[in-house]
Amino acid sequence: MRKLAVGYFLCVANSSVFLTGGATIYLALITYPVSVVLRALGWRELARSVKGAGVTYLAVGVLGGLTYLLVAGALVLQSSDLGGQMILAAAIPWTIYSLVEAAWYVRLGRISRRATFYAAPVSVPAVLYFDSIVLALAGRFQLPEGPSGAFIAMGALLMLSAALAGASFLRLSPELPYVRGTRVSQTPPRPPALRPPAGPGPRVSTAPAPPYLRHHEETAQTSPARVKVEVVSRGTSVVCGNCGRESPLASDACTFCGQPFQKARYGLRCPVCSAPLRTAKRISSDRFVCTQCFSDLRVHLSG
Repeated sequence: MRKLAVGYFLCVANSSVFLTGGATIYLALITYPVSVVLRALGWRELARSVKGAGVTYLAVGVLGGLTYLLVAGALVLQSSDLGGQMILAAAIPWTIYSLVEAAWYVRLGRISRRATFYAAPVSVPAVLYFDSIVLALAGRFQLPEGPSGAFIAMGALLMLSAALAGASFLRLSPELPYVRGTRVSQTPPRPPALRPPAGPGPRVSTAPAPPYLRHHEETAQTSPARVKVEVVSRGTSVVCGNCGRESPLASDACTFCGQPFQKARYGLRCPVCSAPLRTAKRISSDRFVCTQCFSDLRVHLSG
C-alpha cells in the first residue's frame, strides 16, 4: 500500500495552499498530479483484493485529473472571467471524488479495524466549506481579504485528513488477505473434534485402579488421531498478497513482484499450494478455503 501512503502524504503539501494563502500554489501544481497518479494506481491494486474499490480508482484517476486541468487552466486565464468559471467547474469533480474517498475510509476502517481510517473523513466539512467559498466568488459576493481563521482551520483539516489516510495505508499490510471485501480471520483454525454418540453411555468407575493394573496403565500408549486435509476443489493459480496478481501453482514466489509465497514444509497445510492451514478461512465445521490458491479443503480426523 506504499503508493496510496505516498500519494496521500503528498496531499498534505497540496492542502498547504489554503494555509499559506496561495504561496505554495506552484508546489501544489507539481505534487497534486503526482499524488493523483499514485492514489489511482494504489486504489487499482487494492481493487484486486477488496470488492468495489475500483470505483475509487476511477473517481480519483478521472475526476482528479480533470480537477487539475481545470485549476491549471484557471491560473493561466485568471485575468479573465473564464478563469473564475473554471475554478467553479473544478470544485465539482474535486467534491465528488473527495466524498468517494471519505466513504471508502470508513469501509476500510471496518475491514482492517484501523481507527485512523475512521478519523480520515474529517476532510468532508472542509471540502464543503471551500465549495461555499467558490460559490460565493462565482456569485460575486464580497469576501474578507486574507485567509480568515475558519479558512485556515479548514485547510488544516484537509492536511490532517491526508496525513491520517497516508498513515493508515502505510500501516495496512499488503499481505492481509481479503475475500469479497471482508477481512479473513487470522486466528488459526481448529480441526473439528469427534463427538461421542448421543444417548446414555456406559458408566465409568472413578475408583483407583488395582495395583496389578497400574503398571499396564502407566506403560500403555495410545496412538493420537491424525488430521487429514482433503481437496474438494483445486485452485488454478496462486494469488500474490502483495500485488494481487496470479502465478502458477508451482511457483515459490510471485512472477511479477518477487514476493515469496507462504510454504509450510511440515504440519497442517494446503495440499495444493502448501500454504499453512492456519491462513485458511473456515466456512463451516469441516470446510476451509485456502486464501493463497483458493482451493476448497475438507479437514477431518482419521484413525
